[in-house]
Amino acid sequence: MVMDELLGRKITAFKFEGAPGMTHYMQLKVGEVGMITYTGHGYCSVKFTDGARWSYPYPEVLSHLLPEEEVDLDKLFKDLIKIIKKVK
Repeated sequence: MVMDELLGRKITAFKFEGAPGMTHYMQLKVGEVGMITYTGHGYCSVKFTDGARWSYPYPEVLSHLLPEEEVDLDKLFKDLIKIIKKVK
């Protein structure tokens, strides 16, 4: 998987050794879900619901990705039509 393909994906925070460096505050996030907002230089930046951002090593991120959510395009289209009709 190319690093840019990870943008917007969700991961579960995890403990790791080595760079970019695990801090005490990062350890408090272990098990929480965050979204990948940046990739590059061998790491991924993850933003959490409280606004905290932490960096995680790229190779290890892959094993902590959450499954992508399936989008029901038919339902989405029908919901959009309902909204558009209400606006008119």
